[in-house]
Amino acid sequence: MSDVDHLMMFADLAAREVVFPTPEGAPPCWFDGGRTVTPGRVVLQEPTEVAPAIYGPGAWVSVRTSGPDAELEAMAECLLVTEPDRAAAGEPFIRVCRLSEAALSRRYEPLLAGDLYTFGAHIASDLQRWMIR
Repeated sequence: MSDVDHLMMFADLAAREVVFPTPEGAPPCWFDGGRTVTPGRVVLQEPTEVAPAIYGPGAWVSVRTSGPDAELEAMAECLLVTEPDRAAAGEPFIRVCRLSEAALSRRYEPLLAGDLYTFGAHIASDLQRWMIR
């Protein structure tokens, strides 16, 4: 089975820390029981010459597993589940999507799986095409 990415949003950092506690002196991402955990954020408005970026609320985290993870997928905080190998091959790659079209069009940083995912208006407007059936 190939890797699976889970994009999750918690109400705040304290709520995220209950599920994915940040190890002392942790690097930008860390391993947690076979899962790679990477905190991040959603960009609501890109920065300009005169204004800084505006980020979405909540404490976001992406979690990579070596295959499907029913426990993570069942959590209310799990908003998007994708398969990077399928995305790289140009195949349908979205296992679960609980995001609105507008939210799916936003940029997440750091990039999920590097540059493999090409989220944006073209994915959001044709979501059913990218869903794994």
